[in-house]
Amino acid sequence: MAYFLLLISAILFAFVDVWYFLRFLWLVLSLLVGRTLWGDARKIRSKEDIFREFCCYGIVLPSDLDYALHMNNSKYLREMDFGRVGLGAHFGLREVSRQLGASMALNAVSVRYRRSLQLFQRFTIRTKIICWQEDALYFEQRMVGSDGFLYTIMLAKIAVRGSTVSALLRTMTGVDCVSPEPPLEVQSWSESIKRSSQALERERVNSPNCRKRD
Repeated sequence: MAYFLLLISAILFAFVDVWYFLRFLWLVLSLLVGRTLWGDARKIRSKEDIFREFCCYGIVLPSDLDYALHMNNSKYLREMDFGRVGLGAHFGLREVSRQLGASMALNAVSVRYRRSLQLFQRFTIRTKIICWQEDALYFEQRMVGSDGFLYTIMLAKIAVRGSTVSALLRTMTGVDCVSPEPPLEVQSWSESIKRSSQALERERVNSPNCRKRD
């Protein structure tokens, strides 16, 4: 029996990112405990609540390392997932989107790596909404080490389908919410995304493999 369990464990760790799912399970359990203790007190209730920061915590494991023996670049993006999922669940955003029949999905990211995280180094992911459009929310996410240094900063665009961001926020706060002026870096990045989409659309239309319809 012990050998069988060892074999199953080896197969799982070989073909499945077990630590990712364990981490996700831990996040869900901690959110459930928080809801039990504080009820709906932490949900977004006012315009000011929209910009509250959500924090979650992590540590660099051996499975996170690359050949240079520091945290692999792709792992930073994976860790940021926990921050956005946690914020959406913790503040009630996911719940309201389901009520309105809306869906949210990651559409684009812009990330800066300022310094590498090392093995067993602890870090905090700080996530907040900074602005929005009718069809998208913009998040800022910061990965701060236990030494207080900002190791990574990321902008994330979350596309909203099936409803509008205004409808989501109105349902949560009870009032109409107007997005603040996007920071300059968000404006530039958003314009870059728009130009990229236009270029890809022209490429698709002009492709010889694209069938034209009458």
